[in-house]
Amino acid sequence: MAPAYNEAIAPFLAGTIGFLKRPRVRVLVVGGGTGVFSRDLLPAVRRCLQRWGQNVQFSVVETDIESVVREAPASSHRVQANFHQLPFRDGSFDLIVGQSMIHQGEMQKSIPEIGRVMATGGCFFHTQDSTPVGSAHVGEWMRRTQNSPVKRLGDQENAREWMEHNARIHSETSQAAVELAKRHGLSSIAFIAKGDAVVSKNHRIGQMQGINLDTANHVFYYHGGISGRTDPSVPADKKKLDYAGTVIILAKTSTTALAHHLKQLPD
Repeated sequence: MAPAYNEAIAPFLAGTIGFLKRPRVRVLVVGGGTGVFSRDLLPAVRRCLQRWGQNVQFSVVETDIESVVREAPASSHRVQANFHQLPFRDGSFDLIVGQSMIHQGEMQKSIPEIGRVMATGGCFFHTQDSTPVGSAHVGEWMRRTQNSPVKRLGDQENAREWMEHNARIHSETSQAAVELAKRHGLSSIAFIAKGDAVVSKNHRIGQMQGINLDTANHVFYYHGGISGRTDPSVPADKKKLDYAGTVIILAKTSTTALAHHLKQLPD
């Protein structure tokens, strides 16, 4: 998980946890993969909470339909489970966390199941990569992106159309999730989160094949893809990472109050 993702998401997730006002938070991670939540994101969340003077304890269950959750830290309880049929009792978790887990064709099963295992007053915090439509760097990003649509579609204009198409899909998916959640008695909010981080040039990320790091020292994570460009403002021994994504929060509490709380977060 990219440091830039943690920089973008951790304050909002920490703020959501603070809003719960619980000394111990029961966390369910859906689509936990190799345990990246407990290994990467949770430490960043803890640092935010500590900086704000908040002491919160966590009990974490990592789930994934595959058995790869075996790589999660020993402090997490790991369960192989389908997101649409979770093996937990009603109201078992205060916070449910997922990344890119909401899909149009599967919402009718996944969102009711989220609501079932969510405790009263709890939240589902979901992030989805988004597309930087209209950015001045779109051509450079698409030229350097691994499996770039430019390579498949032939020119930058087609690449831009591809990005705009996917941006619409993400927007429509977010809106559909919000509407379906309402029908199941959940309140909701959605917003864009952005973050960046400067790391060592030797920092390695699994998705970084296909990017020439001799020239690309500014790396972008958007819409599930990765791209890079040469940025003369980045120090020679460093690399800058950028992330932008959509946050959707579904809750059994007032998201109006939660939205106000998140707007008041300290630096």
